[in-house]
Amino acid sequence: CKLYKNTPNVNVSSYGSLHTPNAATRTEVSSFGQPVPNGISTRSSAVSDSPATAEHLGKHRQYWRDIILGVNDGLVSTFLLVAGVAGGGLSTTDILLTAIAGSIAGAVSMCAGEFVATKSQDEVLKGEIELENKHIQKYLNDELLELAELLSLIGIPEDDENDDSPEVGTGGVSLRQQLLSYYSNNPNDLLKIMVALEFGVVEEERRSPWVAGATSCLLFFLGSLPSVVPFAFV
Repeated sequence: CKLYKNTPNVNVSSYGSLHTPNAATRTEVSSFGQPVPNGISTRSSAVSDSPATAEHLGKHRQYWRDIILGVNDGLVSTFLLVAGVAGGGLSTTDILLTAIAGSIAGAVSMCAGEFVATKSQDEVLKGEIELENKHIQKYLNDELLELAELLSLIGIPEDDENDDSPEVGTGGVSLRQQLLSYYSNNPNDLLKIMVALEFGVVEEERRSPWVAGATSCLLFFLGSLPSVVPFAFV
């Protein structure tokens, strides 16, 4: 991210290209449904093929772990259970009842386990956030010093008095100094960025214990069906 000095007529489009505004440019609407100021183009000759337009996995990507674990455990554990009792010479009815009982027990166990694990992890995170908030309220300068160190992790260069780089913005103030100045006056935003950089957590990526438990339960049961259904028709 670079700040350009004395260039108020230069705008960056949502696809990263620079456009100089002119009077003939009409107002457009961005892909997020917001009006785009004159001079900013939302079109490109390669928009349809641009990686920037590709859809992400969505708001449920944090639950893919539960999906994979649920399906995998349902497939493997139920298959091994059925194989064991079938090898013991039990009747088809006994094998079917054993498989159904194993599927239900495994699904309940996965649901309870994921719920407790996710809930515990979320409680620990809440405690860390509350502690971080207290630190910001009582030791703001120390938290700003810590933030200055963390900014290097996201590509914000350290200040160099002899460096005349284009990262210097209005009034000769570096981007790092502008960020530190902003967060020193906005403690709520400082808490958000410290949680993101220090704990690697953003609000959109937090997992719900209820969703995690229900997802694991359902996917375990679905994963167990290939080992259960055949014995219902024998």
